[in-house]
Amino acid sequence: MKTFITKCLFFILLLLCAFCILELRLKQIPNSFNKKKTIFENQVKDIKILILGSSSALYGINPKYFSEKGFNFANVAQPVYFDVALTTKYFDNLKNLKIIIYDVPYLILWYPGDDWRKYCYYYFWNIKANDQKWYDINNYSLTLIYTTDTVIQLTKNNFILYNEIDLNNNGYSYEMRNKPYKDNGKSVAFRHDELRDSSCFLRNKSMLEKFAIECKRRNIKLLFTVSPVDSSYTNNITSNICKKNESLIKGLCSKYGCLYRNYSQDKRFTRNDFTDAIHMNKNGAQKFSTILNEELIKPILDSI
Repeated sequence: MKTFITKCLFFILLLLCAFCILELRLKQIPNSFNKKKTIFENQVKDIKILILGSSSALYGINPKYFSEKGFNFANVAQPVYFDVALTTKYFDNLKNLKIIIYDVPYLILWYPGDDWRKYCYYYFWNIKANDQKWYDINNYSLTLIYTTDTVIQLTKNNFILYNEIDLNNNGYSYEMRNKPYKDNGKSVAFRHDELRDSSCFLRNKSMLEKFAIECKRRNIKLLFTVSPVDSSYTNNITSNICKKNESLIKGLCSKYGCLYRNYSQDKRFTRNDFTDAIHMNKNGAQKFSTILNEELIKPILDSI
């Protein structure tokens, strides 16, 4: 009996060792959370222009074309909650921050976020969602955060990502490059309407109001934009939702001195500027970033 218990304990110890090694190897793999955190913290004190938002901003705004140092803090499917939480966490370190460009596409004010992503924000950024419990084991394990299939695939691939994390030192992702255009506007619009959560809208309104107040207190100019998208998308989204989005943002601008520019149907952009209906390619990002610099950033900085 004693021998059996000893063998069981030894087997459990081996499993724990294997699990710890697996966790360590997974932690060393670069991803959009840990890689962005590292490059952001290395330059946080020098940043003058900060970009917030989801994938439309991540792929569509390249600070390389700004007249002052900028950083793209956006991420794929990043909800309002984490945009605000990330920026608030580093406000005191962003000593030279003058402008925040917050891209607010059609869905973002209504989007609750993917459940698994909140564990990544806690694991890598130490930012906890409101509904996140400290005793949730998913907070502490990448093996649990990643799907089983992903962990198996990474193990087989010697813990090397099959997709390189295409992230510039300024936070901009060039993953979209100049791929052939994918005509998916109608299907994406339909999916976005399915993802809408009405309860999120009021919560996000409250968060953005507090955020606008804090930006004003710190003399940081908060600028809301809507990135260019293809007409196949704008022709299929719900106009009433667009009106509610615009009303909320314009209300904040009126109360707290923010600025708002909607480029979603800007005629200067054609399908040659897009990879798909809602994401610009490298050329589109260069065009849009240059427009933002000339029409908004320069005039604001000149007035300070």
